[in-house]
Amino acid sequence: MGLTMALIIGLAILIALYRFGKQLFIISNYFGLLVFPSVFFIGILAVELHEQKNWRTHYSQLSNFTPDRNQDFQLKVREVLKSSLYQDKYLVKVLRINDKKVSGQVLLNVEKDSLTPNLKVDDLLHLRGKMVDIKGPLNPHQFDYRHYLENQYV
Repeated sequence: MGLTMALIIGLAILIALYRFGKQLFIISNYFGLLVFPSVFFIGILAVELHEQKNWRTHYSQLSNFTPDRNQDFQLKVREVLKSSLYQDKYLVKVLRINDKKVSGQVLLNVEKDSLTPNLKVDDLLHLRGKMVDIKGPLNPHQFDYRHYLENQYV
């Protein structure tokens, strides 16, 4: 919150200097000195706001959240991914954990079964289970699916 307020004040000063200098037909060196840090901090703010793990409502920010313990999840299917030989894969949005409203995305692996129908986009799920980390590559220089999903904010 402090960074946001500092950026707003800095931008207000920047705009005021520009307008004042434009009226006098001179733009001082102070304007140039303020532009560089302003753009730099705007870039940092954009990255920080885009990183979902920094949000207060992200499921990893819950104080009582332990991924290796069974918990109640309410999920919404966002995307159906390519299935493997033994599992169907879905990208799901986490809506609630133990009746607390949260946000975030996770990968849901469902064991293939001929009796159960496949999930569709926007299906709501109420599950009890635990989260497991995606395993990294076993061989060096192999494709790292875990790292790929982290870059996709999953």
